[in-house]
Amino acid sequence: MQRKTVNALRKLALVVVISSIALFAPVKALFIYLAPQSEDIQTELDRAIDSGIAGMIVHVDAGKNTLPQSYAAGLHNRQT
Repeated sequence: MQRKTVNALRKLALVVVISSIALFAPVKALFIYLAPQSEDIQTELDRAIDSGIAGMIVHVDAGKNTLPQSYAAGLHNRQT
């Protein structure tokens, strides 16, 4: 009897977790993640802003031989 109760509670917990993910997860972020990526970082930032994200800042430090670069898009965007 104890084992049946534990298995039933596990199945119930699985249903609750999957349904809460479906209800509360940001589905828009999934579409942004699955969209094909462009070659330019600034284009990706503009695409994310167009899909509803308020603002983004990206800092790219590629390695020893290149200078670090910063990109910004969205709310209070400043060109420096």
